[in-house]
Amino acid sequence: MCAAVKADPALGHVPVILVTARAQRADLQAGQEAGADAYLIKPFSPVELLERVTATLGT
Repeated sequence: MCAAVKADPALGHVPVILVTARAQRADLQAGQEAGADAYLIKPFSPVELLERVTATLGT
């Protein structure tokens, strides 16, 4: 889904943060290759989520 969003000219600018329990190196790499702007592994803290959203949005 991430790769499809990033490939769509109308949606490609939308930041994507993957939130997943998949934590293997291959999973992280696949997320990067799909164009994810950030990758959060569950469980995560609300503070970590806020930090990632803030960093991704540049605010």
